Amino acid sequence: MKLRQIMAAVMIISLTQLIGCGGGGGGGGDNTVVPAQSAMKGLWTGSEGTTSTSAIVLANGEAWVVFQESGITTRFARLQTQTSGTSFSSTGTQYRLQTNTTETASSTGTFANKTSITGIMTTASGNTNLVLAYDPRYETPATLNDAVGSWTGSFDNGSGSRTMNVAATGALTGSSTTGCTYAGTVQPRTADPALFDLSFTETCVVGGSSSFSGIATVNAAKTGISFAVTTADKTSGALFVGAK
Repeated sequence: MKLRQIMAAVMIISLTQLIGCGGGGGGGGDNTVVPAQSAMKGLWTGSEGTTSTSAIVLANGEAWVVFQESGITTRFARLQTQTSGTSFSSTGTQYRLQTNTTETASSTGTFANKTSITGIMTTASGNTNLVLAYDPRYETPATLNDAVGSWTGSFDNGSGSRTMNVAATGALTGSSTTGCTYAGTVQPRTADPALFDLSFTETCVVGGSSSFSGIATVNAAKTGISFAVTTADKTSGALFVGAK
């Protein structure tokens, strides 16, 4: 089954558990727009009621946000964030894994550098409160060797197993039990020491090819890897959890 069809209904566990590293940022002025590099960059986690949230904000202001509801990963969002003083706003796309649908998403709120985020994310299907705390694990650099190996997991909660192989050069290859192959690259991000840039093309016997890009993280024990990716037009997204 192709990624663009299933949009990865996978139990990601959460970025909180999968990330074992990362880098932080500084604060901004009171009345001027400041670069995300010096504002919200980092790993943020928290919960509100039965919803747990893990967010990674990159140096360029892009944010990947994963939501678990009653312990099940149900959706994730890819947003572009801007800051002004201690306020932020974001716009992008949310991917609902249980219904294989996308919707426009936006968020607003306030933040304290390397401390907390308080806000709300709004979509057509409802609002989610964001009450997040900074996680310093984001400040430990990742190396390419952390990602090297053969990782087996699923994009679709176990209905189709995939094996992703990362070579010492960063070359990514893979295959699935559903008749798809994968080819791409994994490389550490320069501006975000905890993370990897990820891109690959999926080619399937039925349905042709699709290209995806996003980020990858490796857990602290170097035994688990996660991918969060979307197509260039943001119409499809996928989450992958693999283990050696």
